[in-house]
Amino acid sequence: MIKLIIWAIFPIVGIFMEGIKRKLIARMQNRIGPPILQPFYDVWKLFNKKGATGGMLSILPILSFIGAWSIFLFFPMPIISFDFDYILVFYMYVFVSISLILAGIASDSPYGIIGSMREMVLMLVYEFAFFICIFTFFLYGGANSFTDMPSRVLITRVPLTIVALLGVILIELRIAPFDTAAAPSEIMAGYTTQYAGRDLAFFELAEMTKKFAIVSIFAFLTFPHNMVWFIITSAGMYFVCAAAKVTSPRFRIDQALGAFAAIFFLAFINFLIFV
Repeated sequence: MIKLIIWAIFPIVGIFMEGIKRKLIARMQNRIGPPILQPFYDVWKLFNKKGATGGMLSILPILSFIGAWSIFLFFPMPIISFDFDYILVFYMYVFVSISLILAGIASDSPYGIIGSMREMVLMLVYEFAFFICIFTFFLYGGANSFTDMPSRVLITRVPLTIVALLGVILIELRIAPFDTAAAPSEIMAGYTTQYAGRDLAFFELAEMTKKFAIVSIFAFLTFPHNMVWFIITSAGMYFVCAAAKVTSPRFRIDQALGAFAAIFFLAFINFLIFV
């Protein structure tokens, strides 16, 4: 019962952490910034508005949110566990990204289509790098599932994978310099440009939940089953991402692909060392 309650509040924690990240970015830019609870206000306001879409365009946001929320069934306090469950977790991450891509294409907006095309090109590299990072952690931990991960620090054994996974986190959080697919100054809101009301609210929830999930998996894999480390590392990663947002310009699509290729190379080297 306790695990179910904790699982139920993870999206709320994700929204709260998004508010903290916005506040950190504002303070680093010498601004007061929005209140920490602003993401809650935004989502609530969107839910009180009627969506301008229908059919598949309304189903995709809901499926995206369910996929992101389901990731927390497996860690940090697993409710479901089976051999090679990390493969299913990876597919859930990919599913959320694919939902966003389909949403942009189905919206028939030029901004949405461009955002989806960018995301499709980039995810071919960073999603593979993400899977290799996860797989490498499980290889070095000698585990087949999240519950089997040994309670020891793995940072010193997989330094290159750590660096690669940090890069993947910046990509997944849409943080500069890797916010190419959702560049607001170029293509407005990218794949969600045509969405409003409840549909946009579900996409926002899915994005914030997935962002917290990608940070959580980093905290969990580096020191499994240690909740103190999990909390400190998760909060620290949002600080790092806020600093990257403030100090880094956005990459062009070709620059982003070059950086993603380097991240993939780092992840692959640590994997080859084990093999």
